[in-house]
Amino acid sequence: MCGIAGLLGRVDDDTLSALRAADVAQAHRGPDGRGCWADREAGVALAHRRLAVLDLSPAGAQPMADPARGTVLVFNGEIYNFPALRRGLEADGFTFRSRSDTEAVLHAYARWGRECVTRLRGMFAFALWDGRARTVLLARDHLGQKPLYLADVPHPAGGRTVLFASELRSLLASGLVDRTIDPAGLAGYVWNGFVPGPGTLVRGVTQLPPGTSLVLRPGQGLGQPEPFWTPPPSNPGRTTPGEVRDLMAETVKDHLAADVPLGVFLSGGLDSAAVATLAAAAAPGRVKTYTVGFDDPALDESGPAAAIATAVGTDHHSIPLTAAGFLESLPKALASLDQPTFDGLNSYVVSRAVRDAGMTVALAGTGGDELFGGYGSFREIPVAMTWGRRLARVPGGVRWAVAGVAGGQYRRRGGGVPPQTRWGKLPDVLAAAGAVVPVYQVRYGLFTPDFARRLLGGRPHPGTTHGLPFERMAGLARLTAGQPPLHAVSLLELSLFLGDRLLRDSDAAGMAASLELRLPLVDHRLVEAVAGLPEADRFHPIGRKAFLRTHVLGGLDPALFDRPKRGFEMPFGTWLRGPLKTAVEPVLRDASLAASVGLDPAAVGGLWDAFQKEAPGIYWSRVWSLFALLDWCRRHRVSG
Repeated sequence: MCGIAGLLGRVDDDTLSALRAADVAQAHRGPDGRGCWADREAGVALAHRRLAVLDLSPAGAQPMADPARGTVLVFNGEIYNFPALRRGLEADGFTFRSRSDTEAVLHAYARWGRECVTRLRGMFAFALWDGRARTVLLARDHLGQKPLYLADVPHPAGGRTVLFASELRSLLASGLVDRTIDPAGLAGYVWNGFVPGPGTLVRGVTQLPPGTSLVLRPGQGLGQPEPFWTPPPSNPGRTTPGEVRDLMAETVKDHLAADVPLGVFLSGGLDSAAVATLAAAAAPGRVKTYTVGFDDPALDESGPAAAIATAVGTDHHSIPLTAAGFLESLPKALASLDQPTFDGLNSYVVSRAVRDAGMTVALAGTGGDELFGGYGSFREIPVAMTWGRRLARVPGGVRWAVAGVAGGQYRRRGGGVPPQTRWGKLPDVLAAAGAVVPVYQVRYGLFTPDFARRLLGGRPHPGTTHGLPFERMAGLARLTAGQPPLHAVSLLELSLFLGDRLLRDSDAAGMAASLELRLPLVDHRLVEAVAGLPEADRFHPIGRKAFLRTHVLGGLDPALFDRPKRGFEMPFGTWLRGPLKTAVEPVLRDASLAASVGLDPAAVGGLWDAFQKEAPGIYWSRVWSLFALLDWCRRHRVSG
């Protein structure tokens, strides 16, 4: 796990200075070393920040070069199948000077060229200079665990330069990227509480999509990424529960490889318990588990987590967190956000606590809900699709009358700001006529479409629909076309909720604490195998994640998990009307700040007033999302 940055184009003192500034801005991603390589004549420069996890010696340092073949690589992530990859490459005559997975990627490119990415199993983002072809190959892992941001900018002396880095903030720090809000990114944020890829909140900065590679050539701009993997269609019966369980055990075992202290997050839920169980089986007596305990008994999961750890047989540690301690750490937590998001602070708090406990690597159970139907969306969206299709056959006037009666009465209860809830959005759900992507987007939207437009001053960006860019909406429609409803919801959860929110937030939060987060359930081979399960084994009963209960946790007392589903939560609703109010209110009341970002100050202020008055359907996440946006823009001097 590291941070990478680079440029292709004109390389002179000015651009090298900009690259150094970008590199310094992401120093937290790699406190164990740094390196830079440049070829001015070729017009390429690469920078790297190292968090040493495998092969801690200087032999594992980057940028890593293969002088015989004229290649140079900067790599971020972990390749879990690199021992097998290395054995095959050695059999083909390649010689290794280190024990790092980075060198395996370098030689894999020499052996298979651009197609090497199809042989990698893990999380990765890398840039590889090929001196003979005079190209840079960029690649990002299958599901997008590791980020890679790109910008094509003009050089002051003429020509253009392509910049890339592990963080958006790093590109801003270069001084070569305009700090201007992208209207489509803003519209996406207001709808989702995060910016859907491949765009960002900053105009001219994009993300390399998950599961794609991109070849850059001097003077030819960004070009078009080429997919090498897409989430699989449903294929029930192709795999058995036993095969999926064995693959999951293999995946967790592979994720334990490290030359530094490693632990497992154990929240008390099914997903983290499954990872801890398989890790303890793979490394008996050597697995440490960590739970962050909260001082509010209604929120604390440390007791159930400790009971699970005892049953599994791990060396368990509970790290106490007080409300005062969290509030004291809030400035650093906000500063950890690489892009604005209404979530992410929980991940930073947990990552910081585990890093302070001495761990460099931590495994987490992220991905189980998306694969096995743990969210309410798996129950609600198929029902909404069915009713939307039925209503679509009703004559137009009657259809809108039914929708109006269903949602209108509830909306009127909110006074100046209508309730921003599922019931308040029911007419828009029904209007989607059963199309899964619009139904999913309306269901997950933080605001009703009407109020989202009001926040944007009545000026929705013409390039978006339902909070997504047109091209992204079309791509998701193709991905889900013809799929069974439950698998279609899973594909959307993997692509949007997981891919654009959880993975991005987890990477930024973990790396802000210099902690490598590993997610065994977010493994592309496992995703493929789960798509081959019969629906009854995979999803039913909805919300129970019976596959994990039966095939992974079957040896544990079921009573350990008979509790309402709950993640690591903090009482933001109470705090925003109490100790956080003095910090949040001035930001939400700052009319000039809201206007500079592109929000309607009256709508922002009205939402805050409605929340303070405890108006129905106005939850903390709505006001917090706008605070996070405004705070991030102010912090990074980004405006419209």
